[in-house]
Amino acid sequence: MTVKKILLLPLLFIFALVPPSAGAVVAESAAVAVTIATLKQTLDSTLRNLESSGNYLGIQLGAQLRMTIDAWEKANANLVSLTFSKLTEERQRFFRDLDNTISRLDNVSQQNLQEVQKVVAGLNQAAATLTLDGQPVVLRFSPGMIAPSSGTSDTQKISFSGANFSADYPAKLVFKSKGYQPSTRIDTQIEFLIPIGDLQFDQKTLKANAMELQVTEKAPWWKPWANDKLHRFPVTVVSLPQIAATYEIVYKLASTQREEQLQQMLYKHISGHRGGGETCRTDPIRPSPGWRIVWGSVVSEVIDGNCGRVDHTMVSELDGSLTVCNCEPRAFTPGARTGRARWDEYRDVPITSPPNTSRGTLYWGVQMPVNLPRNATNVAITTTLFNNEVLSGQNTHSFLSVTYDNIENRALFAPRPITPLY
Repeated sequence: MTVKKILLLPLLFIFALVPPSAGAVVAESAAVAVTIATLKQTLDSTLRNLESSGNYLGIQLGAQLRMTIDAWEKANANLVSLTFSKLTEERQRFFRDLDNTISRLDNVSQQNLQEVQKVVAGLNQAAATLTLDGQPVVLRFSPGMIAPSSGTSDTQKISFSGANFSADYPAKLVFKSKGYQPSTRIDTQIEFLIPIGDLQFDQKTLKANAMELQVTEKAPWWKPWANDKLHRFPVTVVSLPQIAATYEIVYKLASTQREEQLQQMLYKHISGHRGGGETCRTDPIRPSPGWRIVWGSVVSEVIDGNCGRVDHTMVSELDGSLTVCNCEPRAFTPGARTGRARWDEYRDVPITSPPNTSRGTLYWGVQMPVNLPRNATNVAITTTLFNNEVLSGQNTHSFLSVTYDNIENRALFAPRPITPLY
């Protein structure tokens, strides 16, 4: 039984992300075959532009859309000779939505990874609604992109999902003029293992690895006059740059500069008697606001009065007091005496250095700790991803995690292992 229908569910997922507008390809009077050919040409041209600009999300979504077009064309071969206006409203909406989606592929880079996964999940559901009288069909392949460290062995698995992939259909994956045989296969999925070393990787730019799945549909035994039919499914696996990102950390060094000043205080002893043995008088010593006393520098001395000598000076750092004792009078008559305490004070004045810069390169799967000086301050972190997306400060991104420990003054960059987009 031939089912000539494909659900619109994949495109509904896409248009939840891409706002609709009038496309330029679909014409009411054009034949369906012309519409399909024009859509393919427009999509191919768009994909070339996306590849030049490095819009990897657009590239992968565009590749899936091309598979959707091919699958619809095969499932509805009896409709391609009709004019567009003769199609059902459901099928007309399919082409209009497809046209609008292609025209907005350039903006897909603004969507995050999770949204793209929703789009592709919708495409995958189409596989359950499409049969082609035994013809093999591809609706999905994985991974669409790989990083240099994404492989856990010497080989990279390439997987195709769709229909009619059983062992009754000879298949191979052609890559760099080599034909690779399936490693595993069931009716709805076929997988290949290719050497990692055969994939192209560049330090800074995306690389396209063109492959082609070839599946042979054997002619029925009861039709000895019929020939086998070769089905070709070209795909592109994008190799990410070896450099995942670069970082720049701008910071200043906080330090202090010591300033000193001489300070003094006058005090008086009011009472006294001939022969010495003066009772002590205590006056508090207070530093200037924001300053500290160099306690070992405190000196007490007599300025005038009957006291000719200060035998003992004691300064208590705990309560900031000055004690002057054992004043020996000059005369036999007690009288007022004036003394003076002098000391040094200091303070540490903060000073900031000119900006310092630390730069480095980040590679996939390799955590990079960056230790800054303990007195680093005003830290600003900027990370530039391989696709020129710029992240500021601490960040949790689909491709990279950036954290900063204020206590240890350490930044940690952790490029995330790449998983397939779908």
